[in-house]
Amino acid sequence: MTQVATTPHEVEGRWKWPDWGRGPYDALSSIMLGPPFEGYLELNVDVDGEPWVVKVTYSKSGFAPRLSDGINAERLYEWDLVGRGPGEKKASYNISPRFQNMRHWETGEQLQLPWENQVGEVDGVDVEFHTSNIEPERALELLPEFYAAVFAEANERVHREYFRTEPHEASRMWAYERYVRITRNWARKLSSAGVLQKVAHFLSDQEGVKAELHINNKEVMNHQNRLFLDPASAGELLPGHTYGRKFEIYQLRDPDAVSKDHPSYHPKVEVLVNKKMNDREAWAWTDRHAVTKQIDETLLNALHWEDIPLSPDGNDVYVPDDHFDAVAREKPVELYE
Repeated sequence: MTQVATTPHEVEGRWKWPDWGRGPYDALSSIMLGPPFEGYLELNVDVDGEPWVVKVTYSKSGFAPRLSDGINAERLYEWDLVGRGPGEKKASYNISPRFQNMRHWETGEQLQLPWENQVGEVDGVDVEFHTSNIEPERALELLPEFYAAVFAEANERVHREYFRTEPHEASRMWAYERYVRITRNWARKLSSAGVLQKVAHFLSDQEGVKAELHINNKEVMNHQNRLFLDPASAGELLPGHTYGRKFEIYQLRDPDAVSKDHPSYHPKVEVLVNKKMNDREAWAWTDRHAVTKQIDETLLNALHWEDIPLSPDGNDVYVPDDHFDAVAREKPVELYE
């Protein structure tokens, strides 16, 4: 039997590249500072036939420049590339330099950053990313396309390989959420059957776990009904699971304010893994596929436990939106009774 494919909502983390020293940062600074852009640029970028509007701006870092940087400023800039794509797709990147003997711009004290312990005493570039409604791998594909488009706009050449290699193994993620959207009637069945309460009850006599159940039906049924699970709870619930997470049924505060034909009239069922719930531990970028698997298993098993049909075909359970297609996944997840 087929199972519905989940879709990503929010993804956050940090990539690290020591491959080219500070090259990508310094090259971007050289064309963005001064005329004609004066630190701001907005442009249209086509990536594989998908239109994006990209804004490039700067923010002030906490880092003092080196003498060799040759800039008349107390603080180095960081570069923000923010792309908005079709629907509610968004990809934001903060590009920041890393180098030896980094110092605070105001006190002059040497900074203790994770870079040297994780990557080494080498120059490089640190990229913090925040994306919405795109897969993690797509986020990594978009960065070099946005970056190269800035140089094309300036009629300047740039090293082709910047950001096109795998980031350093010390790269991390700290938030990752996926969801499906189901009709209000099926969501009411899910909540009235008490799937969150049943999980909480199951864990109530398990030693060494921490779980919290939050119910908010004040304005509307299923506005924000959440179950928080620490890593130990997740492991008790599903074999081999190791990441802390939140399971949530989310309905707009006032869903009747939108048309009944609009997808947001119907609630999301979503699972979020993040650092706060994961014993304040981020995880390796290279572990993203394992995290995806655990998110999907949690979400689909919760539906399965309350006899919500998992197939997207012909059962009127799932509601497609701009990003959730309500189609079958290629490979089914393991279901547990």
